[in-house]
Amino acid sequence: WGQAGYGRGSMALTESLVADAAPARSGYWRTGSAIRMVAGGARGQLPELAGFDFAIESDAFFVRMSSAALTGSPSGNLAAGSAGAGRVRAALQGSRSLTFGQRSFTPSLQIGVRQDSGDAETGAGLEGGFGLAYLDPAFGLSIDLNVQMLLVHQDARYDEWGFSGAVRFDPGTDGRGLSLNVTPSFGAASQGADRLWAMQDMGTLMPYGGVPFDMGGQFAADLGYGMAGPGGRGTGTPYAGVTQSGMGYRATRYGWRWEVGQRFNLGIEGSRHGGVEGLGGFVHPGSVGSDRDVGGAHHSVQVRGGVSF
Repeated sequence: WGQAGYGRGSMALTESLVADAAPARSGYWRTGSAIRMVAGGARGQLPELAGFDFAIESDAFFVRMSSAALTGSPSGNLAAGSAGAGRVRAALQGSRSLTFGQRSFTPSLQIGVRQDSGDAETGAGLEGGFGLAYLDPAFGLSIDLNVQMLLVHQDARYDEWGFSGAVRFDPGTDGRGLSLNVTPSFGAASQGADRLWAMQDMGTLMPYGGVPFDMGGQFAADLGYGMAGPGGRGTGTPYAGVTQSGMGYRATRYGWRWEVGQRFNLGIEGSRHGGVEGLGGFVHPGSVGSDRDVGGAHHSVQVRGGVSF
């Protein structure tokens, strides 16, 4: 698989000081910014051994963000800036499926190595992961739980862990009828390119002023109803959902997705999101002149599709 992305936007920098016990703006700059990202990965199945399934997975991503120089500003000049990060990983995964009638219970274990580079953490590391999957097709229930942890890293100050889960109730066939999806997560549950695409903005990439990476949780739930798709092909599902994070971010989502087997999918989603904003989701008590209102609501529309070959 492979992904590539490019984005353009703006960066605002506010410098403040406290005078007479009140915050006052001493400088404000706004300039253009851009981000470029490329990622790829591969997975290969190994021969079964003693009832266990084994697979080798590898992936890599590289991302760079830059801001343009600003000259002639009333607050003075601002130099151009650029920062990037990259990661290459390889892992061995083993799992075994245990069946009880129509129900199945599948534990899995993963161990892998990684190499980080760029302007964030650097050096080699060792990762571990454990997962549990439960499937009851007769009742329409599936549960997936995954725990990931950075066991050791060359940068001893860097720590990372994550937990993610998914509960899906879909009593219909081929996705038809009522369905419910609940996905809680804690810590760095999304890795590499997945984490980059999941962010609403670049603020969550680095918390304010060296504040440690937020390990708070996130909760998302979707309720939908599947029916025949356009022309009777596949399944079309109108749905509504909510997302809430420990950093004060919250969103209400409404949309429709169309799936034709495993080969084609198309969806459109509108959302209203808001919460505490600022660098990394925090607003410094002494900051003034923000170009966004704290807790203000924002709206977005997203169209996404995919074709598998």
